[in-house]
Amino acid sequence: MRSTPDRTTRRPRIALCLALTPRLALTPRLALTPRLALTPRLALTPRLALAQNDPARERPHEGDLLVAVGAASPEPPKPDDLPLDSKQTFAWPMDPTTSTVRNGSRLNKVLLLRLDPEGFDPETKEHAADGVVAYSAICVHTGCDVTNWHPDQ
Repeated sequence: MRSTPDRTTRRPRIALCLALTPRLALTPRLALTPRLALTPRLALTPRLALAQNDPARERPHEGDLLVAVGAASPEPPKPDDLPLDSKQTFAWPMDPTTSTVRNGSRLNKVLLLRLDPEGFDPETKEHAADGVVAYSAICVHTGCDVTNWHPDQ
């Protein structure tokens, strides 16, 4: 038995429509003249447009807080909550004014690590908070999810 997906898991529909658009056409005199031509156009259904306005799907904003993925309450972790040189913690950005967790896109996921700040270069040290650094949890090479942190590599 196949279950019907709810509204949030359905794929966006893209409709193909024909539109009258000005095009340049080659006439028998070999001159280019403007003409109206029927051309295929992609028209996005309203559901796709509405999904783009979903605050949970918005990209992170400056000033967002980070909250652990799967946390019972959306509280930002403190540096002491992240063990030194331990396994990574995944987090989502959260709007501090509305408490909207931006977990509507996997591209928003962040990888948090707490490392010994003595090994940081000056630029990383400037951006780290008590040895805590944050990186995208999405591989920039192929776009896959980063699942493991290997401190020796």
